[in-house]
Amino acid sequence: MFDGNDDIHLLTTRAKQELRVDLQKSSGDKAYAKYSTFSVGSESQKYKLAVGGYSGTAGNSLGDHNGLKFSTKDQDNDTWKDHCAVSFKGGWWFGACLTCDLNGLYRPSASGTWLCVSWSKFGKENRGMKTASMMIRSKI
Repeated sequence: MFDGNDDIHLLTTRAKQELRVDLQKSSGDKAYAKYSTFSVGSESQKYKLAVGGYSGTAGNSLGDHNGLKFSTKDQDNDTWKDHCAVSFKGGWWFGACLTCDLNGLYRPSASGTWLCVSWSKFGKENRGMKTASMMIRSKI
């Protein structure tokens, strides 16, 4: 299930949130990334990502996207000369362009390409993820 950015913004402004990302490659390898802080800005802030306090086994790929605005095919908010959301076929917090993309094309056997659900710091080479989930909860 995907919640829209407006819903995620509301959830992450009502109380402090943490984020956990679970990943699995088609090989069966699993990893996770946990962030002790996570929030998404409002529409007027272009759904700016705030994420920090990494721990886990997947590598801190999402940390490279901290402070970036959300881009879609009709809202080019990235820092690249072209348009990342068009090139990578989906919306995400793109810079120039990405080290992870959990909204990418579902191509679990993809290798050596960014046109897939990806998390670059999980393993030695970029491969499409078989599964990926982002879970948020209020900090205790």
